[in-house]
Amino acid sequence: MNIELSDEQKVKIRTDWDLYPIMREILLQANKTDLGKEHYSFERDGLMAKLYRSKKFVPGFVQVEQLKKEAQRIGEEIGRREGAKEKAVEIAKQLKQEGVVLDIIMKSTGLSRKEAEELFLRD
Repeated sequence: MNIELSDEQKVKIRTDWDLYPIMREILLQANKTDLGKEHYSFERDGLMAKLYRSKKFVPGFVQVEQLKKEAQRIGEEIGRREGAKEKAVEIAKQLKQEGVVLDIIMKSTGLSRKEAEELFLRD
């Protein structure tokens, strides 16, 4: 069965609950069911399997889980970057106390000239 949605129907699909009335209308038009039969099986005809394989349909609860995982991954990445920056500043402070020159501190820690100069200006 080849299914094409009108622009009006496309706008209506916001959640998986919006899908039922549209599919019902399509099935009525395709003579796959009639008004007296509300029990058409998407599962039996394999339409649900196609829908779940499709990248266009992702159930809401799956989207929430995907967003949680992505947020956690981003948070961990930000944490790693901040931790690395803090460690570089800590090392730079130690090198400064040992009398190491600015250029070597920059090369050793990966700090920019501005960041390294700010450390030298603090004292």
